[in-house]
Amino acid sequence: GMNNLQYYILIGGGLVIIIFFMIFAGILPGRNSSAPANVTLEFWGVEDDNAIWRDTGEDLKKKYPHIAVNYQRFDRESYEETLINRLAEGKGPDVFFLKNSWVIKHRDKIFPLPQQTFGYTTRDFRREFADVAGEDIITKEGQILGLPLYIDTLAVFYNKDIFNTAGVASFPQIWDELLETVKKVTRKDAEGRIVRGGLALGGARNIEHFFEILSALILQNGDLIIDNASPKVNLEERSKEAVQFYLSFANPLSQNFSGNLGSKNSLDALADGSVAMAIGFSQDINRIRAKNPHLNLGIAPLPQVKDATDKNYGSYYFPAVSKLSRNPEAAWQFLFYIASRDASGKYLEKTNRPAARRDLVATGAPTDELDVFYRQSLTAQSWPIPDENSAKRIFRDMIESAGSRSSSVEQAVNRAKEQLRLLLP
Repeated sequence: GMNNLQYYILIGGGLVIIIFFMIFAGILPGRNSSAPANVTLEFWGVEDDNAIWRDTGEDLKKKYPHIAVNYQRFDRESYEETLINRLAEGKGPDVFFLKNSWVIKHRDKIFPLPQQTFGYTTRDFRREFADVAGEDIITKEGQILGLPLYIDTLAVFYNKDIFNTAGVASFPQIWDELLETVKKVTRKDAEGRIVRGGLALGGARNIEHFFEILSALILQNGDLIIDNASPKVNLEERSKEAVQFYLSFANPLSQNFSGNLGSKNSLDALADGSVAMAIGFSQDINRIRAKNPHLNLGIAPLPQVKDATDKNYGSYYFPAVSKLSRNPEAAWQFLFYIASRDASGKYLEKTNRPAARRDLVATGAPTDELDVFYRQSLTAQSWPIPDENSAKRIFRDMIESAGSRSSSVEQAVNRAKEQLRLLLP
C-alpha cells in the first residue's frame, strides 16, 4: 500500500490544485480583488491652511496607498451654515471638523466608529485622550463620534511690562489673589478716573469669549450648567455668585472695577495697553501679536477657586465621519491616522495648537507660550450645550440685564435657567 508520506503529498497537491482553481474562478478572493478600491475622501476643516493637510495626505499615502484626501478650508463665520446646508442636500464631505459645543445639535449627521471593526473601545479612547474629549465625543450610549487632534483652553494674557512696573513678581493662581493684582495694575488719574484697566471682564459684547469665560467660572464654582444625567438645568446659588463675580469687573461701584472699555474688544484693549489683562484661547496669540508685535506678552493659567478642583473650559474642533459618506471605513482609517501620536504631533507643530493626546501632553509643549495650554488640556471641561447660538444669546441676555441692573442677578440667572430648560430635548 501507499505509505503515509505519499498519501499526504497526493492529498496536499490535490488541495493546492483545487484552491488555485477556485481563485482563478473568482470563488475565493485572490490578490487582485482584495486590494482595496481607491477612495477619495472629501474633508472639510476650519481655518487650517491647505498646506497642512496636503503634507498629511502625502504621508497617509505611504500607509494607505488607496486613500486620497481632498481638503477644503472654511472660515469660522460661514462654516456651520455651509456644512448644514450641504449635508441637507445630500452632498457635503466624508469627514468634517465639528466643534465640541455643536455635538448634541449635529450628532444625527455623524457616522460613529464601528468599534468591532477597529477593535477600539471607549476605554481605549479615555486612556488616550484628555477627559474633556471623552465627555464631549462619547455619547451616553457609548458611541465614539470622532477623534480629537487638539484641545484649547482659556488662559490669562497679560502685559509683562505693566506687571514688572507694578512690582508683581509672579502671576496669582487663585481668583482672590488676582483681585489684589487687579488693584495694583489698574491706573487712575488725579480725578480717580481709570486710565488703564486691570482685567477686561464683565460685559458681553466687548468681551471676547464671554460665553466660554462665564461657563468656566460657573463650572469652577461647582454648578454643572446642564446636568447630563437627567438632563436638567443646574444653575443655582453658585452660578449666581459666578455671574456676580463676572459682572463686578464692569461695575463702577465694585472694588474689582477695571474701567470701561466702551465698544473696544478685550483682546484689542490688551494689545494696545488700555488693560493689563484679558482672557483668551491659544488661538488668540496670533491676533494679539498682529495688533502689537512689541507687546511683552505674558501667558498665565486661568485662575482657580481656592481649595477646589482645577477646572478650565475646553473648546476645539475635531474630525468626524459623515453619515452620508460612501466610504465610512476608509474615513475612520483616516481619522485614526491623523489622531495618531506622530501625525497629530506634526499637526500641532504646524498649527501651534495644544495637544489632546495624554502622551503628547506628558512630553510637554514645543514652545514656552504653549506650555500653559498643554498643561491645561487635562483640566479642561465643557457642558452639554443643546444649541450653542441659543445658549450664547441666553448668556448674553443674562449678563446684560443684570449688568444694566434692569434685573437682579437672581432674576437674570433664573430667567436663563428657564430659557435653557426650553432647549433641553
